[in-house]
Amino acid sequence: MSTAEEEVLGLETEYLGFGSIVENVASDMRKLLVNNGTKTIRVSDRLLTREESSIDATIFPTEPSVDISGQIAAFLGEVSFASQLDTVVINLGNEDNFVAGDILSIQEEGTRMTDEDERSRMPFRCRMCTLFNQDKLTIPCNDVGTLLAYKTFDRLSYAVILSSTEPGCICRAGSRC
Repeated sequence: MSTAEEEVLGLETEYLGFGSIVENVASDMRKLLVNNGTKTIRVSDRLLTREESSIDATIFPTEPSVDISGQIAAFLGEVSFASQLDTVVINLGNEDNFVAGDILSIQEEGTRMTDEDERSRMPFRCRMCTLFNQDKLTIPCNDVGTLLAYKTFDRLSYAVILSSTEPGCICRAGSRC
């Protein structure tokens, strides 16, 4: 992983609609006609020049060219979970040699605990700490699905969840891929 947990990888803007300037009212004021809106447009919303963006019509699924791992950083929209065919934001990008078409498995974070044999050999104080800080033995992660990158940027990518191991399997932000 090439980024720190607190580092900003990018800013996501939400599409609310598009409009056209129909009149110059003053040197610093324009009249805007909203041509199409998908959600309520409020006074404090920002206007951005529309950028042409496209996704390649053909994406060839492949394994990444290098051994990499990252995390699901966010979901598109206002959702808390994602499942099959949802888009996720991952903290891998062009700087990590990650490209559109790369496929990764999604893993549920493994649990950490101390086994009883190890705990019995510890001094009393350490035993008490392990009861509260289950941090000695890591149980392996479970694969819960696969994802396909379809749009990459320098330090992050959009990917679609292709499959999950069981119906209704959901991913949480922070899941490893």
